[in-house]
Amino acid sequence: CEAEATAVIDTWTIATSMLRMLGIGVDPTNPTSALNALGMFAGSHEAWMSLRSLLQACLRVNPTQRITPAQMLQHPFFTVYSASEQELK
Repeated sequence: CEAEATAVIDTWTIATSMLRMLGIGVDPTNPTSALNALGMFAGSHEAWMSLRSLLQACLRVNPTQRITPAQMLQHPFFTVYSASEQELK
C-alpha cells in the first residue's frame, strides 16, 4: 500500500533529521554507524538510550521492519521522557 510505504519513509526521514539536529550525519548504506555516534551523548542515561532505541527502530534498512509514525508516538522516548526536558540534560 502506498500509504504504508510513505509512512516508513517518513520515519526514516524523521530519524535522520533528529540525528542531523544533534550534529550527526547518516550514511544511508550504514545507518547504524550514526547510532554508534549517538553514544557520545548517551553515557548511561536512560533517556538517551531510549532515544537511541527509537532511532534504531526508525532506521531499520528493511522498510517492512521499520516502526510506523503511530508506533513512534507510543515509544517510551515520547511517552516517558518527553514530559520533562530535564531528562535529556
